[in-house]
Parts: sequence; structure tokens; C-alpha cells
Amino acid sequence: MSLPLRASLAISAGALALFGLIRFAFNAVGVRVFGPEYVGEVGATVSALTILAVMLTAVPSVLATKFVAEFRGAGDAARANRVFSGAILATTLAGVACAGLLAAIGWPAEHRLMTAYVPLFGLYLVFKGTYFAFGIQRHYARAEILGAAAFAAVFSAACIARDPGWATASLLAQPASFALVAALDHRRFFGARSGLAELAGDWKRYGSYSAATFVNAMSGLGSYHLLVVISSVVLDRATLGYLNVMLAALSPLSFIPTAYGAAAFPEMSLRYGEGDVHGLRSLINRSTLALQGMALLAAGPLLVAPAAILPLFRVPARPDLLAAWCWLAVSIQISMTSAPSGHHLNATRHIERHALLSGLFLVIGVGAGILALVAWGVAGAGVMRFAIDAPLAWARMGLSNRWVRWIGVDGGRLVAGQLAMLVLLAAALLALRWPVTVALWLAVVFWQLPIVIDLARPSRSAAGP
Repeated sequence: MSLPLRASLAISAGALALFGLIRFAFNAVGVRVFGPEYVGEVGATVSALTILAVMLTAVPSVLATKFVAEFRGAGDAARANRVFSGAILATTLAGVACAGLLAAIGWPAEHRLMTAYVPLFGLYLVFKGTYFAFGIQRHYARAEILGAAAFAAVFSAACIARDPGWATASLLAQPASFALVAALDHRRFFGARSGLAELAGDWKRYGSYSAATFVNAMSGLGSYHLLVVISSVVLDRATLGYLNVMLAALSPLSFIPTAYGAAAFPEMSLRYGEGDVHGLRSLINRSTLALQGMALLAAGPLLVAPAAILPLFRVPARPDLLAAWCWLAVSIQISMTSAPSGHHLNATRHIERHALLSGLFLVIGVGAGILALVAWGVAGAGVMRFAIDAPLAWARMGLSNRWVRWIGVDGGRLVAGQLAMLVLLAAALLALRWPVTVALWLAVVFWQLPIVIDLARPSRSAAGP
């Protein structure tokens, strides 16, 4: 890659923080200006459209990132360009066709303009990955900044005018601006007339990878957007709005592994192509322990006094909302730890096994979540996310370790960290007195902090994260 992995990770984290800030600002400010019912309605619509966009474009986005990086690592730049061109063309055609179909049937009825979100967000996903696959990460940060600025301008004007139509349109400003800037940044990689022919010519290889990618993408959707869509059937609009606000407030945790994946997935694809098993082993080990340490350090502020946190976002400190917050927070933290293993499996020939696990736990988690939603209301939404994310996280770490043996002597440390998260979750759900929860968290911090500091130091090996 043109930049060290640490530098790529820093760029990815900073740029994606802006994307998370957009969702947070829209929900946190929107609930004050336009009310929780509006935020709940728009949140459900955007989640449904995001599901469509990811269903259509998750395959070309991951496929482009994986094979562009792999072919560039093998010195075949022409083939990398062909894969990229084919992925962009396929994404554009599928997104425009889907938007046209939605417009023809008149959905969403109250937000017709939002049909454009499908092709725009699809292009956002593809370009975001290929920025790193082509080694032009520096330009990615600029594209995110310009996209965030476009959103801020339109959303600010909407809030001043108290115009919900413009507020909804502001959600299109970010992906539209990003896609335009990204197209200019990637212009030298376009022009391969045989882009679709490349995909068709090696259809068995790309088809198998695409099928597994689709299943993995659906699992990722299940823990956020599908969660919102299913909850919208059970919950009232106001409670659904509060759920969207909580998800947005916790989104910075989700963007840590997302930022990691944007930088590490192309790197793992490159190392896999080179046959660098030692490098993969070291990268997965250090990354996993570092992300687990970050998750444990973040657990205290989120779980020690949730009743004091939710009112900051204009969310009532009701018992059901407090329980949902705790389940959601710990689910994200556990999933964060397994991100390196998931990207390792996706970057190698083991993606099919990863897809089987993803599909299995998606079905089990959604089933358990529906029952929990009916029984406990919004608290069941948190249970649903935990049922999807936690078992998958533990399973894919085990599967990844089976192939490269990255856990080694750190097995006890890894298991103890996962148990610590569950203990903090239990303490928060039981509403133990805050000094008890603080004491538990501080014990974890004093145990974990030296590990994080050690892992933050540059590795002596080039394989360090």
C-alpha cells in the first residue's frame, strides 16, 4: 500500500468519524427541532433504503476492494482497473434501476426524493473501499470532509427554516457530494471498456465470492438497519425515534471497527496474495487485543450511569430504554473485538465458511429478537442485536484462529476480556449502585491499560497494525 497501515487507519478513522457525526447530528438535533416522531419515521425509511442499497452494492464494493488490492499486489494494474470499472458500472446500473422502480410504485410516499439514496449510497460504498485498494487514502479524507460540509449546509438551513423536507434532503447531500469528488479522484482508473467482461470472464471465482459477501452483508444489516425496520412494526413512533437516537449516539463505537476494516481489509488481501501467513497472524493478534482494550475502556462511561447519559440526548431514562442502551453498547463492543478475524476470513478463501456462520446467526438472532421485541418492547431491540452480533463474533474469532493460529498465549487474556464485558453488562442491567459498577470498571481499566499502551507502540515487525 502507498501508506503504512497505521497512517491509513488514522485517515479512515478521522474520515468515518465525520460520517458518524452526520447521523448523530441528524438524530440528536432533529429530535429537538422536528420531534421524535419525525426522526423515527425518517430513520426507518433511511434504514429500509440502506438495506436495498447494501443488498445491491455490497457485493461490488467488497469485490472491488478485495480484487483491486490483490491484483495490484500481484503487479496486474490493468486487471485491477477492469475490476474497478466493472464494479462501478454494475453499481450504477443496479442503483438507478432500483430507484426507478421505487419511484414507479410511489415509495416512500412521504419522501419521494429519497429514492436517489439507493444509487448514491451504493457509489459511496464502492468508492470508499477503492480509495484504500488503489492507495489514494489521502484523497478519501477530503471527499468525506466535502460530503459532511454539504450535509451541514443543507441541514443547518433546514433547521433554521424548520423545514422537514429540506432536513430529509440533507441526507442526500453527503453521498452525492462524496460520489462526485470520488469520481474525479478515480478518473485515471476509469476507461476500461472490458470491465463487465472481466467480471463475466471469471464468473465462477467472482460469483462464489459475491454470494458469500452478500450473506455477510445481510448479517451486518441485521444488527442495525434490519433491527430498525423490524422494530418499526412493534414500537410506537416516539420510541422508535428514541431507538434511532441511541443507535446514533453509539455509532462512534461502530465506526472504530469500520475504520479499521477500511484500512486493514485491503492490507490483508495483499498479504494473502503474497502468502504472508506470519504477517497475517501478527496483524490479527495485535489488532484484536487492541480493539478489545478500546472496547473495555469505553465500557465504563456507557454502562456506569446510563440513566444520566440518555437525558443528554433527549431520551427518557425509562427502564426499557436503559436496558436497550446497555444491550446495544455491549453488543457493539463484543463485535468490535472480532473485526480483524472477520476481515481475515473475507480476505481469504475462507469467506464461504464465514458466510455460513453469518447467515446462521442472523436467522437465530432475528428470531430471538422478534420474540424479545414482542415481550419487552424496545429492550428487545437490544437483545436482538446482541443475539446477532455476540455469537457471530465468538464463532468467527475461533474460525480465523483455526486457520492461522493467531491467539496463541493470549487466549486467556482474550477470554477474560470478553467475560469482563458480560460482567459489566450484568451489573448495568441489574442497576447495581454506581460505586460498585465504577469499581468493576476501574479494575478492568487497570488490568487493560498496560496492554493497550504496549500495543500502541510500533511493532518491531512490519506486520504490526
